[in-house]
Amino acid sequence: MDLSKSQLKTLLLIYAANVDYKYSALEEKFIKDQCQTTDEFNQAMELFNENSEATVFTWIMASFNQHFESREEKQFLALELLELFQSDGDYCQFEQSFMNFFNLLVEKTSVE
Repeated sequence: MDLSKSQLKTLLLIYAANVDYKYSALEEKFIKDQCQTTDEFNQAMELFNENSEATVFTWIMASFNQHFESREEKQFLALELLELFQSDGDYCQFEQSFMNFFNLLVEKTSVE
């Protein structure tokens, strides 16, 4: 899947919002506010809904380093993920585990 940087970020946010199997209206609002256009959100949501989580995760991982090259960009994205997780007032264990994974991904894929 050939995703733009903005599309990848939107798809990642949607994927992350679903990691606890509770996709809230507050999370959706947060994601929409991060999108450049409504169409971008709708297209990413359609991709997420029409494909398996494993497929979406594969697309995200395949494009991650291509679009987020610097440690700073990745760390900023980690902060956005944390803000997303906290947006519904329930930063649960699933979300905390995903943040641990994402922070490890940032660490392992960042070049000094």
